[in-house]
Amino acid sequence: MATSEPNPYAAPLAPAVPPPVPHAVSQVPYFRDGKLLVVRDGTALPMVCIRTNQPVTERDWRKTKTLIWTPPWVYALILVNLLIAAIVATIIQKKAKVTYSLGREARASINRKVGICLLMLFAAIGAIVGAFTLSNSGDGSFGALIITAFVLLIGSVVMMILTNPIKVSGYRDGWFQVKGCSPEFLDSIHS
Repeated sequence: MATSEPNPYAAPLAPAVPPPVPHAVSQVPYFRDGKLLVVRDGTALPMVCIRTNQPVTERDWRKTKTLIWTPPWVYALILVNLLIAAIVATIIQKKAKVTYSLGREARASINRKVGICLLMLFAAIGAIVGAFTLSNSGDGSFGALIITAFVLLIGSVVMMILTNPIKVSGYRDGWFQVKGCSPEFLDSIHS
C-alpha cells in the first residue's frame, strides 16, 4: 500500500550543505582585493614591512592602529553645521584595530615627513606671532604673515594626514578596505 502523499509527521529532510567559505576569509582575518588589503577588527598582519615586504624582527617597529571609516556623505553635513557633522560622524563611524609592521627604511621615511610637518607647524606659529607683533606697523606685513601662517598650517595638516602608512578607503559588512600597502606585500598575501 504505497501512498504518494507526504507524511506530515515525518522528520524533515537534512538541508543541503552550504558552500565552503573561501580559504582566505575562513583562515585569516585579511585578504587581498586588487590593490587593496581587506581586514577585520583585531587583525594582526604578518611580521613583514607593509611598504617593502621585507621581514622584520621583534626589535623593529610594530604598531596597533585604530582604523576609522566614516561614510563620505557625513562630510556634506559640515555645510549644515560643524557640530552636527561631528556628532553624526562619531555615532556612525566604524572602527577596527589592525597591527602592522614597518621596516627601518619605511619608518625613517615617515619620521622625516613628520619632522617636516612639525617644522611647518612651528613656522606657522612663528608667522602668527610675527603678524601680531607687526600688526601696528601699518606696512601690510600683517596680512602677508597671516596668509603665510594659514598656508603653512593647512599644508602641515594635509601632509600629516598623508604621512599615515595605511588608510581606510571603504567599509562593507565588517571588512575594512585599506590602501597604502606595497604591491609586493599584497602579492605575498594569498587571496
